[in-house]
Amino acid sequence: MQFKSENHRKFYNYYNNSNRIYTPEVLIYILGIMEENRDHIDEIHDLIRDIPKPKRKCERAGWRTGGSNALCHIAYLAVAILEEFGHLDEGNRYFVREALRNLI
Repeated sequence: MQFKSENHRKFYNYYNNSNRIYTPEVLIYILGIMEENRDHIDEIHDLIRDIPKPKRKCERAGWRTGGSNALCHIAYLAVAILEEFGHLDEGNRYFVREALRNLI
């Protein structure tokens, strides 16, 4: 797995290896890409109970950028696809991969 930075790797490993949560790996990985999202993860998603925070409130926060908003949308889209189909088919994997490549 490729990580943008060592902090991204640490974030992913911390939340992914915690036995106290049930949050899809793809959500943890994508939300952890940008420092802004890592620093404000509690305003985006409750990773302890796997509950997203209110979208409207989060998107209007002063720390948000176009990139951090886009990553949130991509993360939740990927999770929705996984929940609906149980996997990311080749077309959806390509979409997520290209969307991420354009942002980071």
